[in-house]
Amino acid sequence: QMKLATVSNGLIKVLGKETEGELRQQDCAPINAEQLLVSKAIQDSKIDLVMIEGQAGSGKNVVAVSNAIRLFSQNKTKYNSIIYIRNSINDEEKGEDIGYISGNDEKYGMYLGPMEDTIDFITRNRMKRKSNEKRDEYELRVQDKIEELKKEFGMESIITTGLRGRTFHNAIIILDEWQNASQATCQKVLTRIGK
Repeated sequence: QMKLATVSNGLIKVLGKETEGELRQQDCAPINAEQLLVSKAIQDSKIDLVMIEGQAGSGKNVVAVSNAIRLFSQNKTKYNSIIYIRNSINDEEKGEDIGYISGNDEKYGMYLGPMEDTIDFITRNRMKRKSNEKRDEYELRVQDKIEELKKEFGMESIITTGLRGRTFHNAIIILDEWQNASQATCQKVLTRIGK
């Protein structure tokens, strides 16, 4: 039998059924043991930094954003925003990288797509299509709810090139594709985090 637990100051805290039930009360409930443990770590107020490593498609972004929304909802006086920062250095071939695409929206869009997809997924998970609702009407309603969600939780998506001079206070920060970040980029991002 396998039990999930966290270790804090030498104490082992086993996740029981009560804890598990509470952790599942979010927009996208954990679907496996790993996601459940990540949810516990993110929602634990005593843990300031959570690192997630997993294969592509394992739900890292969805788990991070869903838990950030839950954490924010439970601590509205503590948090003002959810900031998604994506590293702008990827494994693209020369010619596919950011410098060769015209226009800022197109440049940034390719990096911020995962957050937009995640917010879209969470929004659609929250709302169901009405039986008599036309597809166009439903899509308009989804887009309105996405904007409401972003506004309610102060969601902002940026790439690392836009961080100079910024300071994020009282924010939940999600760093994506961080395995590709240089030491200088890591230092730049960490020094942007205020109170």
